[in-house]
Order: sequence, then C-alpha cells, then structure tokens
Amino acid sequence: MSLHITLVHGQQQLQQSPSGTSAYLAFPHQYAEGDALQVTVDRVPAYVWVQMDAGLKPALLYVTKSPWVFTIPFNTEREWPYPDGAFLGRNHYAWARLAAPMEIKAQRN
Repeated sequence: MSLHITLVHGQQQLQQSPSGTSAYLAFPHQYAEGDALQVTVDRVPAYVWVQMDAGLKPALLYVTKSPWVFTIPFNTEREWPYPDGAFLGRNHYAWARLAAPMEIKAQRN
C-alpha cells in the first residue's frame, strides 16, 4: 500500500510528493485561498497519520475515500481554531504516513 500528497489550487496541481509508505511535501510559497492538500491512498479504507502544518499536532485518520482533502484555512472567521501562525508565511511542510498495525490496535481515548 502507498500514498502521496498533492497540493492543488482548484483543478490545478501545484506540487506532488513521490509515492511510498510515507510522503513529505515542502512548499516554499504562501498559500492562496482555494489551495488544498490531498492525501491519496491506493487502497481504502486505510489508517493514515497526517500533519498538515508545523503548528499542528499529527492526527491519525481513518480514510474511507481517496483522496482525503484538507482545504487550507484562512483566518477570516470570527473564531480561529488553529494556533497563531498556522498556515502563514512562505515555508510550509506537510507529511503523511501509513499507520503501523500496532498503532491501529493501540488503546486511545
């Protein structure tokens, strides 16, 4: 099983990581409204660890549809749920990896 990350703006593909059991994407530009990160898994369902910004903690996802799409948020709402500085600036880094069987079976809250 493999995955990859793609940065898209509408239908336009801006950048894509190589496929593998883990994927990393560095984007040295500012995000624009309408940008989204897509994690594409070759088989679903799958458990995938993702971190879409350095200011966010990694999250374990149960992906039932491929690609999983994360639209880049902008601080235009009254209440901003993300840490200050998240998704801002010129250098961005996102990663995703397939979860190991013991991580899937681990007890969680």
